[in-house]
Amino acid sequence: MNNPSEFSNLGEGSVLDQRALDAELSNEQLEDIKQRMDLVESEGMDPTQAATVAEPAPIEPEPQPTGEQPQSKPGLFQGLSYFGQPLGETGQQVQERLSAPGQGIIDTAVDGINKLIEKTGFQIPKATKYEDGVAQWAREVSALA
Repeated sequence: MNNPSEFSNLGEGSVLDQRALDAELSNEQLEDIKQRMDLVESEGMDPTQAATVAEPAPIEPEPQPTGEQPQSKPGLFQGLSYFGQPLGETGQQVQERLSAPGQGIIDTAVDGINKLIEKTGFQIPKATKYEDGVAQWAREVSALA
């Protein structure tokens, strides 16, 4: 039988070579370490705190509104209509019609406040008109003016 001690050094060089490869740092890692050390020296920090120094996260600008209406995605009710009204638009119509009486009361309050403060030159703007004629009619009827 073979003595295991005879082969004890077999592969030892390849293990060391792999450790040496693992120990080497890439150019990016070396540059990162150099930047962190420069930051530590410039701020007069203790070098033991260098590992805790983190790079600031890049700030991404927020998208600015363009004033365009977002395009509706084709959905389940695409192309369907109810008495000539596209089903995709009925949600806005229902919302306008249900909020019209309350908006009329708010319009009355805004008109009253504007009447009281008209000498100051400051006026509170009123909400825009509804697209739906029935909703606009309900708003005007409920505006006690």
